[in-house]
Amino acid sequence: MRPIIFLLLSIFCLPLLAQKSSRSRSAMDKVAIEKQQEEALFKTLINDMEAAYNEGRYLQVAQYYHDDAIVSGGDNMVEGRDALDNYWEDFFRIGGKWDLTILWERHYDNYVVQRGTSVIMQRNGEKSEVQFFLHWTKKEGEWKIAQDIYW
Repeated sequence: MRPIIFLLLSIFCLPLLAQKSSRSRSAMDKVAIEKQQEEALFKTLINDMEAAYNEGRYLQVAQYYHDDAIVSGGDNMVEGRDALDNYWEDFFRIGGKWDLTILWERHYDNYVVQRGTSVIMQRNGEKSEVQFFLHWTKKEGEWKIAQDIYW
């Protein structure tokens, strides 16, 4: 009698267990895909910022920041839309080529942080290199920088 009960339980329960496992795997796959998509988005954002700078569109770089964002480093403390626009427009004086390298990136529920290096080969041949920390948040469906700290 026991073997029959075991056989019947196996016939009815195994498909349910397999279904549950499949759903669980499917949910994990969905999370992994979303993470890959978000990581790709941030690579694109960084590449687009570099391209804007390298093409002399400095004011467009400022648009990657929230209106109330803060840029802080060295003797600089920049806060708010007008100050951010002025800060990035001032790069017209030095120009050159900008290279951003992300060393690590962490994704959380409602923000992303990145640490990296920024190298500007200025028009006059001088090299400016700093380390940075970016804190991105999403407002109105759009990821923008809330804090940019460099040293």
